[in-house]
Amino acid sequence: MLKNISKENIKQEKEILKNLFSNIDNYQSTLFNAGAGAGKTYALIECLKYIIKKYEKELKIHNRKIICITYTNVAAKEIKERLGNTELIKVSTIHERIWELIKIYQKELVEIHLENIKIEIKKIEEKIEIKKEYRDKILEIKGNFYSNENLKSKEYRKKMEQLGIPDGLLKNVNNFKILAKNIIKVENYKLCIQKIEKNEYKEITYDPLYNSDRLYKMRISHDTLLKYGYLIIEKYSLLRKLIIDQYPYIFIDEYQDTDEKIVKIMNLLDIESKRINNPVFIGYFGDYVQNIYENGVGRIENDHLELKKINKIYNRRSYSEIIEVANKIRNDEVNQKSIYTDSFGGNVEFYKGSKEKLEEFLRKNKRIYNTTKNKPLHCLLLTNRMIASFAGFEKLYEFFSKSEYYSGVNYNQLNTEFLSNEAEKMGEIPRLLYRIMRFKNKIENSSTFLKEIIIIKELHERNIVQLRELINLFSLQKVETFLEYIDLICKIYDETNNNDYKVIIGKIFDIKEISAQGIRSYLLESLYPNLEDKTEKIIEIDDILKENINEYENWFDYIEDNIKSDIIYHTYHGTKGLEFENVIVVMENNFGRDKDYFKRFFKYYNKRDKLDENDREKFEKARNLLYVSVTRAIKNLKIFYVDDISEFEDEIKKIFGEIKIF
Repeated sequence: MLKNISKENIKQEKEILKNLFSNIDNYQSTLFNAGAGAGKTYALIECLKYIIKKYEKELKIHNRKIICITYTNVAAKEIKERLGNTELIKVSTIHERIWELIKIYQKELVEIHLENIKIEIKKIEEKIEIKKEYRDKILEIKGNFYSNENLKSKEYRKKMEQLGIPDGLLKNVNNFKILAKNIIKVENYKLCIQKIEKNEYKEITYDPLYNSDRLYKMRISHDTLLKYGYLIIEKYSLLRKLIIDQYPYIFIDEYQDTDEKIVKIMNLLDIESKRINNPVFIGYFGDYVQNIYENGVGRIENDHLELKKINKIYNRRSYSEIIEVANKIRNDEVNQKSIYTDSFGGNVEFYKGSKEKLEEFLRKNKRIYNTTKNKPLHCLLLTNRMIASFAGFEKLYEFFSKSEYYSGVNYNQLNTEFLSNEAEKMGEIPRLLYRIMRFKNKIENSSTFLKEIIIIKELHERNIVQLRELINLFSLQKVETFLEYIDLICKIYDETNNNDYKVIIGKIFDIKEISAQGIRSYLLESLYPNLEDKTEKIIEIDDILKENINEYENWFDYIEDNIKSDIIYHTYHGTKGLEFENVIVVMENNFGRDKDYFKRFFKYYNKRDKLDENDREKFEKARNLLYVSVTRAIKNLKIFYVDDISEFEDEIKKIFGEIKIF
């Protein structure tokens, strides 16, 4: 167990903190790079405590606060717990904080929204070429358009012809559907503009649980929120002044994962503060080598200028053997060393094996480490399919992975959108299933309070008793499949006159039609937007909805991190910020559609300058993901590589040492 720290190391670590404190005192915006296990969160907490201790009285007198923006809700919760109770520090996720900063400026937001809708209309109309009479006809029958969209192509074409759509527009049914949807969307946008101009629409809404734009209904998604946040802060200098005046200290946790627009917002504030001579401190805490998400900004020096850099080299997590390997992987200016003097005694081993032998390898290591449910072995798997198979929701994963939506341009997003344990990162389509399973989980838990189920601002007192009675009905019904559970929800929805229940279920479903058919239609149109004959896919959707509800529960438990076993399976991405005593990382050459994902990293380990810009970016992504994965280990790390490594054995040996055969 790591416990002995030299006085010299403690002294140098404290010196790093003093440098941070000095930058805070001098309002010198700072980039604090801390490798894995370096105590980045500890340093962040200490900075926050320092400000409170030194400037609390001044902050209270002027009614000023400190902002701390995190990437996940889990991180926000951890910081709040470690800080203790204080009203001076506002800790929240990126989206929550940006919304808090801008939501009171509804007039300005609506102006930006209006301009955005006009831009969207222009984009769509540039793609639409159709006579006005045909456009008018489509708008005239739009109700029938949606109610008939699940018909087979032949039946659909016949129905549309009966409604007056010219045969020429129906030669390709799928193209017609896309055309009609765009025409209807433009019409909805134009109606929205009219309502804004008549002052009927006065407010933009945002709900973190519903990551989808309904622009014509004045509702925005996570991405649009950040876009509007940047636009409104860029446009209005008064807003920049107000933010600076109210929040003189702003901290960004895990800066490498944040959106580029957030960094640009901070740069605007920094520039404004200098212009008006009202200082602000902006502190970025993180590590660019741990940027593993698609939308993460990574390096920020080009987006926020004149930052003072501070690097933290001490590692408080891992044994020296693991730190040495991690340093070789990142291969940059941040060369970590353990803060402990008794840090030797860890173990790193690299094995060449095969997928067929993986389970045998895991069984052997469970015996070696004497694993139990309270002391599990942690196994990192690169492919989502393997995770789903081991965790018991393989059929659900297969269904999503084979869909048009996730096999197209969004292929690489399946990992994040389907397996994310953060609501903000989960995709819109899996999130619908998640909300339904969350509802099921809450109402079946006897310790759940009614207020945890209710997701509406106001509940009519007269309906509380009836609502509880309705919810209790679920515990009396036994269902075998997910479809049966949907049918149960909708049956009660149709039969009850309790409006609060209807609002709750409406919020959970958030689709046009609250029914099993509504779910089918939503999945069909969302997952197969460009498919002309959807007959086969309707059958596949029915099959997955009729799947045993245990499949969905296993997925939900994985998302919620509720799995109890002597071996826990993780995606590489899902372990960010975590640490485990014993870790096995299963590697292969390819990841997603990139057949040379790790192969490229090892082949060009010391030759990255020979790569073009595109391949260098891929190289860095692989390096970052491998670095994050191996640095989860505290003491014991084993790599199990399941593909041919003959082309880059020497490079592997430079990093991991001896290659063993299993």
